[in-house]
Amino acid sequence: MCGCQIPHEKGYVNPIDEAIRNHQSFDISAYKKLDEIPYDFNRKRLSILLSQDNHLLVITKGAIANILDICTTVEMAENKVIDIEPIRQQIQQKYEDLGSQGFRTLGVAYRNINTNHITLKDEINFTFLGYLALYDPPKSDIKNTIIDLANLGVTLKMITGDSHAVAASISQQATSANFGNMFSMAGVSLMLPFLPLLPKQILLTNLLTDFPEMTIAADRVDPELVSKPRRWDIHFISKFMLVFGLLSSVFDYFTFGALLLLLHADSAQFRTGWFMESVISASMIVLVIRTRQSIFHSKPSPYLFGATIAIAIITLIIPYTPLASVLGFQALPLSFVLILMAIVALYVTAAEIVKGIFYSRIKF
Repeated sequence: MCGCQIPHEKGYVNPIDEAIRNHQSFDISAYKKLDEIPYDFNRKRLSILLSQDNHLLVITKGAIANILDICTTVEMAENKVIDIEPIRQQIQQKYEDLGSQGFRTLGVAYRNINTNHITLKDEINFTFLGYLALYDPPKSDIKNTIIDLANLGVTLKMITGDSHAVAASISQQATSANFGNMFSMAGVSLMLPFLPLLPKQILLTNLLTDFPEMTIAADRVDPELVSKPRRWDIHFISKFMLVFGLLSSVFDYFTFGALLLLLHADSAQFRTGWFMESVISASMIVLVIRTRQSIFHSKPSPYLFGATIAIAIITLIIPYTPLASVLGFQALPLSFVLILMAIVALYVTAAEIVKGIFYSRIKF
């Protein structure tokens, strides 16, 4: 494992970078950061320009394939640099071997340069330096959990961003993983040089939106829905999910556009704005889709309504509290908040209109 760390990066903090920093301390006082090309999900690498006296050095780390794409040489023992082509397959095979042992492996490369500013065009002719191999062992009791699930007839599926070799290794031991269906986040991630929401912000979003939903069991039910027995209709549910899922995505991208094009939000403002809009809209929309009737005729239970209002207030307040810096949020100007709340109001109104059209054409 290469003894490298890159504390100068200004991108989002993630567990991999924390593991790298905590692995070993290095004296980097002689180095000064001059420029950076942040990580994005197309390049899958991060490049930083550093200076040491009069020496300028670009260091990059990222996915092995994407690092090798920009490397023409490789550093061997005793700082000997040779052409990479004769041993490219050997480097790839070592990566596969590490993956088969369950290691999440990144590549590190460097390049000497003579400019104080770097662009994407400078990500060429790098020298491959080595690997960053990280291991996250499975929980000790996961085998018994999987056996219990199998006995209950539960089939496990794995979705992972790791390589096939890592996934195979983990499956043999790190588990199953369930990811939320955040299609809007996946789409906007392709267009942004930063994560639209940090992991801790996603978890907070899920936590807050769960509170109103937990009160649904105490909600009022429209008389026509309990007047006679009904069967679950999977086709109806599929159509409902498709229609209102698309409507949700439309307003997600509407929010993205407002934050980026109208308000010119930076990364912290973008995350704060989307957090506000997504939590409040997700809570408010429950009041609409819980009933076939108008929200003015079929009133929610006091528990559901109270929880929805409470979560909306908490969501608006969090960015203005000391928790904001811990969670990666930033206090927004009043103009941002007003525009975001206007989008929420428009979304709820549109959902109410679409609901009327939907039920007029599809019977349940």
